[in-house]
Amino acid sequence: MPFGIIKIRTLTICALLVVLVLAGTIPSPGADYTLHRDIVYGGCDGCDETLVSLDVYEPEGGEPHPVVVFIHGGAWRIGDKKYDGKKGAYFAEHGFVYVTINYRLSPDVIHPTHIRDVARAVAWVYRHIGEYGGDPDHIFVMGHSAGAHLSALATLDQRRLEAEGLGPDIISGVILLDGAGYDIPLLLSDAGWLYQKLYTPAFTEDPEVRRDASPALHVEDDESPPPFLIIYAGDREEAMIQAKLLSDRLSEVGGDLTLFHAPEKSHGTVNRELGNEGDGVTVVVFDFIEHILDSQ
Repeated sequence: MPFGIIKIRTLTICALLVVLVLAGTIPSPGADYTLHRDIVYGGCDGCDETLVSLDVYEPEGGEPHPVVVFIHGGAWRIGDKKYDGKKGAYFAEHGFVYVTINYRLSPDVIHPTHIRDVARAVAWVYRHIGEYGGDPDHIFVMGHSAGAHLSALATLDQRRLEAEGLGPDIISGVILLDGAGYDIPLLLSDAGWLYQKLYTPAFTEDPEVRRDASPALHVEDDESPPPFLIIYAGDREEAMIQAKLLSDRLSEVGGDLTLFHAPEKSHGTVNRELGNEGDGVTVVVFDFIEHILDSQ
């Protein structure tokens, strides 16, 4: 059941989990790994350098391994790469170099500082991951919540990686875990006080800043984005609307994407349980990555 035969595919865990597990889509655990902590990927004037650092989980073995770069959530104002749960160990034990990054947070900074940091981190990975057993030709970017927004923006706003002398073609695939900031002006046009409180410290009240920070508004007709796996969880209406909006926009330009609903997950568990054996979202993420690797 390869991804890419159908441009848009909406799935549910209930329908696919048993089939995918029986099909063996999650590789068997491999060798041990080495964790490299707090590698500084870029400078920042006067800030704590851990805010512009990353951790690398390096699996044993001489072959170049595909790479997963993870961007944490936290409403652009909290969160840290060290609270990664089981994901780093799980991906490394299954043959991936896994990188989890920090970036500067609001209210100390506003857009576009977060995305500039993320683009700089991805550029560092592309240029240096070979030193840790990674394959720079197979980089996947994955994020949760605010990190999903930043993953999409780093890929779809071409200026961000171009500022680092690269382009979005260095990204093999993008995995978005329950984001809701793909079109910020639309989201906030009728949102209540909570969403205003979450988004304003990062993106101000300036309509131009909010448009500039919206991944869906950077999808261009003459560009070919990498494959996307867009996941939304539970019954969060805003996340569902934003996920479908982004998938529709990518479909309009011929993008290869999968829209996935995880009905029994919450906004937190879709991320927190990733890396648990038998977890449905984990199965789908690995299936998405493996099909891309098999096609390249």
